[in-house]
This record gives sequence, C-alpha cells and structure tokens, in this order.
Amino acid sequence: MAEVKKFVCSHCRYLLEVSDRGHPYFLSDEGKPQFFSEAPREEQVEAFLQHSAGRELAGQERAAFLAQRTGTMSDMLCVDCGGKFKRDVDRQELVCPGRKCHSNNVFAVWHLEGKTCPSCKTGHFKLKRLTAVP
Repeated sequence: MAEVKKFVCSHCRYLLEVSDRGHPYFLSDEGKPQFFSEAPREEQVEAFLQHSAGRELAGQERAAFLAQRTGTMSDMLCVDCGGKFKRDVDRQELVCPGRKCHSNNVFAVWHLEGKTCPSCKTGHFKLKRLTAVP
C-alpha cells in the first residue's frame, strides 16, 4: 500500500502531493530512462532483460545487469525556481535541470516539510495530510 503526502505552504497555500512509490524505470540501450507504468511485474522485467541483454541472464550476471540498468526516480522540487522534475537520488546529480537555474537547492518532494516555498519565498511547507492508497 502506498502512502501519499500533501504539503501546503504556510503563506500562499501552494500545494504539492506526492506518493512514496516513486517512478520505477529501466535504462534503454541509448541510456534514456523508460518508465514502467507501475511497480514492474516479473514478466516486464524478463521482457526488458531479453530485449536489452539479448540472451538469458542468471545469478550474479542477472543481478549486476539489473543493478546497472534499473532504478526508481523520485519527484523533486527546486526551491529556488520552483522547477519540478524526476531524479534517481542514488545515481544522478541533484541539481535543477532548469535552463538558467542549475541550483543544488533541490529536495525530494517526499521530504519537503519545513522547506521554503518556491512560489512565495516567504512560507514554509507543512504536511497537510498523509493517506494510504491501494
């Protein structure tokens, strides 16, 4: 069961909602992330392995291939410019991809409580509600 947090700015009421599930992905042969529509099922992982590896993989070789080519991206927010984007916090540099911003003042939306609102620059995010969804 996933948890969903809603954060609201204490000043301007700017609202953000995010799930703790993140966005599972695999890297295509070109190195671009391809997102699964939900938590990947075993047959989706097998299809990805067959297509990308071109042969059956087992044991440590399979685990190493999956470790290199799969992950989960989190919803991120730049508190300097307000840009929203996705990043794999374990693999990618945490900087805003905005054309002019490139700030490192970015946070996973899941951890916004107490951070300054990028919209009004005055208020701070407070947890409004935590809910569980199937």
